[in-house]
Amino acid sequence: VVSMGNVSKELCGGTHVSATGDIGLIRITAESSISAGIRRIEAVAGLAALELFRKKDMALASCASALKVGEAILPTRVAELAAKLKETEAALAKLSAENSAKGAQVFIDKALALSSSVKWAVENLGSLDKAAFSGLADGISDIVKSKNLDSVAVFIAAEVEGKAMFAAAAGKAAVSSGVHCGELVKMAATTAEGGGGGSPTRASAGGKNPAKIAEALKLVGSALAAKAS
Repeated sequence: VVSMGNVSKELCGGTHVSATGDIGLIRITAESSISAGIRRIEAVAGLAALELFRKKDMALASCASALKVGEAILPTRVAELAAKLKETEAALAKLSAENSAKGAQVFIDKALALSSSVKWAVENLGSLDKAAFSGLADGISDIVKSKNLDSVAVFIAAEVEGKAMFAAAAGKAAVSSGVHCGELVKMAATTAEGGGGGSPTRASAGGKNPAKIAEALKLVGSALAAKAS
């Protein structure tokens, strides 16, 4: 317990001292609420505080060296890099969306080349990251809706992060002919040791076993061919 005028404060976690000068350097490391009206302050003191300052100083010097700037302008440089990173991420997102739209159109065109009542396509995209797969699935669905491609049904699959992923989109006329995206993805996912579903016009699902993708697509292709006849 340390007396400071008429105020008594207690810093728990060490031996009590008779005067604040005995504590030496102190550095607050955390502050939080532990209950109503009570807050906890965590700190280090003495040699531990000096060691903390030393480590922070080394980290600051290391960052300044990596960015090839003086420590005084390090905050400004970090802010500039953060702004550039944000711009780059936005540009990459735009490029990714454009590429997804182009890729989606390829699958749509393949379906449209059929002369059957239901114009369908089933594609194995190989190995993709989650963002790319979702972008293609969204792109296909958006094109079917925006261009009123009512007779089109497209089913895609890929290995994503070691798992099987499936997605499907279909127009209203294709649905009227018996195509149900939710049922198609469920069938594929079940084959790949998974599950999922969705609406007749759009659905997605996943499976634990990507080795079953080819088998799943064969079943989906047969189902769509039957609806297209």
